[in-house]
Amino acid sequence: MKAPWKREGGRTALARAAVATNTNDTTCIDYGAVTADTLCLWGGDDVLQPVANAHRLADAIAGDCAVEPLSGAYHWVTHDRTEAYREALSGFLANQFGRGPGRRESPVTI
Repeated sequence: MKAPWKREGGRTALARAAVATNTNDTTCIDYGAVTADTLCLWGGDDVLQPVANAHRLADAIAGDCAVEPLSGAYHWVTHDRTEAYREALSGFLANQFGRGPGRRESPVTI
């Protein structure tokens, strides 16, 4: 994951990509209107978006929101801790769409 950024010109390319990032699709969301149960899987060692940002996001969401930092993961959680991410997400979805009373049928196969 880090190899492309370590070669010559890599830091410049990373900086250009970061500057070019369009955040309009996330900054215009009314998080207070999100009423669904939400799981924030976050890189526990993310220096770009610290875990404190996840807690602020969770506080802004109207529905129940759990923050689960994954230790040893940086910004690209799905790459850094693939199995832990998959397990946490599968557990969350199983809980949301389990067979208990008041649970919905899952639209996905876990």
